[in-house]
Amino acid sequence: MFNIDVRLLRHYDKISFAEDLEQPIRELELRNSLNSVMFLGKVGVSISCENLLNRNLDRFSSIFVVLEPGDDDAEDTFCLPGGRYLTLRFHGTHKKAEPAYIKMFQYMDQKGYVPAGDSLEFALIDYGLTNDPSKFTTEIQIPYQTI
Repeated sequence: MFNIDVRLLRHYDKISFAEDLEQPIRELELRNSLNSVMFLGKVGVSISCENLLNRNLDRFSSIFVVLEPGDDDAEDTFCLPGGRYLTLRFHGTHKKAEPAYIKMFQYMDQKGYVPAGDSLEFALIDYGLTNDPSKFTTEIQIPYQTI
């Protein structure tokens, strides 16, 4: 198992699942003087640990950009500690993530795991790569610990 820390540039906000993510992405970009080209494949959203523990899946708690080595730190830089993450990929967008979270919760319940931090959710394939919605792919990662 690898235990690698990752730097994120994070903006906390309550974002509805139904909301278009373009506006929060632009706010993050403007607030931190970022070049939007750097966002390709590195933007994600998260649900707070508290909401995961309570199984409240109606909104995201933050939007973030993964920083690469050499990227400058900014006001909202956050270091995500390495650890154990349950990971699931599904066909669809962030708006269709709820069934995937439920499937992950069922697995966690069977194994005696509980969320240990905010989820990470990435669009791996979306409109930036294809116009075919059947090919959209999203990945969810939930840090966990054993009860």
